[in-house]
Amino acid sequence: MKKTVLLSVLIIAFASVFAQRNNTLLTIGDKKISDDEFKYIYLKNNTKELGKKTPEEYLDLFVNFKLFVTEAEHLKMDTAKQFINELQGYKDQLADPFLTQAVTYEKLLNEAYLNSKTDVKFNLIFIKVDNRADEKQKAVARAKVEKIRSRIIAGEDFKKVARETSDQRGAAQNGGEYPFVQLSILPYSLQKFFKKSGTGTLSSAMETQQGYYIAELVGKRPNPGNITAAHIMVGLPPNANEEVTKQKKQKADSIWKRLEAGDNYEELAKKHSDDKNSGRTGGQLAPFTSGKMVTPFEDAVLKLNTPGEYSKPVKTRFGFHIIKLIKKEPIGSFEDEKINLKRNITRDPERNKILREETVRKLKNKYNLVSYKNKSNVLLKMLDSSIYKAKWDYTPTSELSKTIIKYKDRKASFKDFADFLKTNQRRQQPVNLSKYYDEQFEKFIYQNLTEYEKERLEEDNETYSNIIREYKDGMLLFEYKKKYIWNKAMEDSVALEEFFNKNKKLFGSKEIVEMKIYKYQKDKTARKIDRYSEKELANMSANKIKRKLVKKTDLTLSETGVFSRGDNATVDKILEMKKQNKLMGDVVHLKNAKELVVINKIKSVAPKSFKEIKGLVISEYQNELEKKQLEILRKKYPVKVNEGILKRLKFEL
Repeated sequence: MKKTVLLSVLIIAFASVFAQRNNTLLTIGDKKISDDEFKYIYLKNNTKELGKKTPEEYLDLFVNFKLFVTEAEHLKMDTAKQFINELQGYKDQLADPFLTQAVTYEKLLNEAYLNSKTDVKFNLIFIKVDNRADEKQKAVARAKVEKIRSRIIAGEDFKKVARETSDQRGAAQNGGEYPFVQLSILPYSLQKFFKKSGTGTLSSAMETQQGYYIAELVGKRPNPGNITAAHIMVGLPPNANEEVTKQKKQKADSIWKRLEAGDNYEELAKKHSDDKNSGRTGGQLAPFTSGKMVTPFEDAVLKLNTPGEYSKPVKTRFGFHIIKLIKKEPIGSFEDEKINLKRNITRDPERNKILREETVRKLKNKYNLVSYKNKSNVLLKMLDSSIYKAKWDYTPTSELSKTIIKYKDRKASFKDFADFLKTNQRRQQPVNLSKYYDEQFEKFIYQNLTEYEKERLEEDNETYSNIIREYKDGMLLFEYKKKYIWNKAMEDSVALEEFFNKNKKLFGSKEIVEMKIYKYQKDKTARKIDRYSEKELANMSANKIKRKLVKKTDLTLSETGVFSRGDNATVDKILEMKKQNKLMGDVVHLKNAKELVVINKIKSVAPKSFKEIKGLVISEYQNELEKKQLEILRKKYPVKVNEGILKRLKFEL
């Protein structure tokens, strides 16, 4: 009896929770839309920067959006081949991060960030091994590597051995010597070795997909971050003799003396630098990190500490350089660097393999995968050396119809695996057939499980489901508006001119804004701007903005010119702020858009002819068409709002 009561309570509780999660906020025609869907869009897109609205105010925009989507679905716009392919491509792209083991991925990201704070200098010997090499060829290469390592242990100079043996490009000239580089960009096996090792440590032979490495750690230092510098270069021709070198040195010294006497650095760079590309911009070079410049240049710029400080002439193989420091930026926060860290992990075969193996382990457990591979060796017996020439085929038999793997509610047969082998065969060096069979079987499992997981992601993962729904609805909205509003307004010239003549009041005097729009990416730039009060920032001079903000952050000039309402989101926001008397001055920080706007002037201009303002007329006509479409759609798809749920949302949000 107690068990029955308890079970009933659990069922009621579950049903209650389920009902709460699926409360219908509104219906559009016969389409139900939950409060969860509205909350996701509201919280994601309803920002203070764009004029934050209450749930009740935002609901009207949401309904309009959904009306267009509903009509687009009714017109079967989501069944077009191009639409399906684009959506599927986005799903596949988005699914990959959701498939990886989150804990392992975060661990690798955090490890990469810590490694990015360290630079290493090292010597390297590389013995290349063809990725199609068989076990015998790999054994020969490994024996060669061990013999090379023994020579170094016995006392031979690392660089001498590298010049004689290494397959690394340039090793014959530089002895395998590498300048300081960021630890996190190196192959993962090298990262792990250098991280735990002290100066002078020699590694064991490290196997990678490309071949074998032997490394010697020369030094470590903190990563200096991103450096922006300028230089005035007096070039040296290749193989310059002593006399030519002396003359070039004297010229560089004379330029340096002029700097010491007070001459302008930028002007001297424009007139005298042999690097004409940077010379045109006063000698300024693109920002760089460790290992991107030749060692003497990098060593010299790292000794400069104050922006504007410059070096004495420094000799490199390219010539003599007088280097000026513009700015040094320490490595960004974890969030700032996350995109680059992810890119480095994606490009690293070793870490990809770790993630792949972890993903398979997770999915095998999640879907209770059972393997019957060892129940039959019929398929293995069918394999022969033709598969290494990409010419293998097979004859179906009843034995191949048997199940090879089973997971959740799916099965795959030996024939399915045979088809996989046939489709994925590539020309390669022969290896043991049994080993090849086992390796391909693991890939077959990975493909089956990940495809199954992708199919279920929209059901099982709320975040993924929300993103896909939003993207799909956005595509439908775009396709509908393009066909029935935007293109119609541009293509129907008679209706367009008629609209202009009937609505000339719309095109009377208007406000224009002359301004510059600076954009940034890093969160620390926002924090630096926020050090100034709204009033201080609003009245900051253009020179001070350049000196205090542009030169010391990643602010980049994105747009400059004269804009009117409708040209871009920024001018619309500025004019709206002016209308509401919220403009404090000429400098505005739009934090959510990651923009700093410098306003030169705002003024009204007289009306123009149809030809002069055709673009504005099209925009207004599109607005008129959209308004009429919504009137039609609201009649076609009656909208009913659950006022009780809306009231709760107003309280929650």
